[in-house]
Amino acid sequence: ISLAGNFWNLAQPVFAIKGQQPNGTNVVYFLNGTRRIKVNRDNNTVIENITTATAAYGRPALFEGSWYLARGDVINAVRLVIGNGAGVDEAALVSIGVTANHFATIQDESTAKLARVRVQNVMDLSPDGTDWTGADFEIGDTSFYVTDLLESQGELVVIRPDGPRRFDPSGVSLPIQKFVSANQQTSVNEGANSYSHGTFVYWVSLSGLWRIASDYIVPVGFEADPQFFST
Repeated sequence: ISLAGNFWNLAQPVFAIKGQQPNGTNVVYFLNGTRRIKVNRDNNTVIENITTATAAYGRPALFEGSWYLARGDVINAVRLVIGNGAGVDEAALVSIGVTANHFATIQDESTAKLARVRVQNVMDLSPDGTDWTGADFEIGDTSFYVTDLLESQGELVVIRPDGPRRFDPSGVSLPIQKFVSANQQTSVNEGANSYSHGTFVYWVSLSGLWRIASDYIVPVGFEADPQFFST
C-alpha cells in the first residue's frame, strides 16, 4: 500500500492489522507511534487517521478473536473487534483495564494465554485477556525497555536494546545475544520492528539484520556478505 510519506514516523515501529468488515470491505490498521491509520485495502484510501498524543502503540496480538492493542505504561490497552455486525468496526475500542507495552500469544501447557510486557521489563500472562493476577516475572533488569515481543516455536522471544532473550511460559530465560558495550545511550527503539516466522526470528538491530534459530544467531543482512565492501 502506497501512502504519503508524512503518514509515517520511521523512528517508531510500524505494526499492521488486517481484517474484513461485515460489509465486505477489506481493511488494514497501521499502528505507528501515536497514530492509528485505517486504510481501505480495496481502493487504497484512508478511512481514518487518529492520533493519541500520549499513547504510543506497541506490538498487537490476536487472541480469542479480538485484537489487543498495547499503548504503553500510562494509557490502558484496548481490545479491537474488526466487524461488530453493524458493517463497521467496533464503535469504541474496549479498555481491558491494564497497561501494556507489547502483546504476544503463547501456549502454557494446556492453556492458550495472552502475554503482555509492562513497566519496562515485567511480563505476565492471562488466560482470557481480562484476568492478569498470575505471577509476574522480570525480563532482564530495568536498564532497558522491551522493544518487541515475539513468539517462536512455543517460546517468547523478547527483544531489548541490550539483545534478545528467549523465555518459556514459566519465565525461565536465556540470553541469545548480549552486547558487551550496552550502555544507557543505546537507542530506546533498538530492536523494534523485529519479526518471527515459523522456526525463525528476524532481529532488526542497528548492527544489521540477524536471524535467530533456537540458540543460534547469524547475520543475514547484505552487509554480512564477505563481498559486500568490494561490491
